[in-house]
Amino acid sequence: MHKDLALWNILGTETEIAAYIDWDDAISGDPMDDLSLLGCFYDGPVLARALTGYASVRPLPREHTRRFWLHLLRNMIVKSVIRVGAGYFERDDGFFLIDTGAVGADLQAFSHARLAAALEGLRKNRDIEKLDVHDTINSIT
Repeated sequence: MHKDLALWNILGTETEIAAYIDWDDAISGDPMDDLSLLGCFYDGPVLARALTGYASVRPLPREHTRRFWLHLLRNMIVKSVIRVGAGYFERDDGFFLIDTGAVGADLQAFSHARLAAALEGLRKNRDIEKLDVHDTINSIT
């Protein structure tokens, strides 16, 4: 497992992956954990493409949906602790995790929403491809 899977660590084009970079967190483990790391930053369409790509090489693991949601929940808890401890929610858009024109409070809302989405996905065995932070933000505010 790469264990830091995000689009900024993948080199290539829109249609082809040329390489993965930043392997310092690599470990052995569940491939759904790696795919759930994409879910920490991206919504359903990106995840659908990642799942399709994985399935083109080997079958998706047994219980892959529940495993994805469980890993996403755990990964978002860890990321939230880091974000609080490092003061990410007080930063401005000069910080790489905060979109242009946004503020730390937006990252905080995203983090809360993603935690809620992971918990809901795990409880309801929701389709991974339906992960959409905007629906979750609206349901918890």
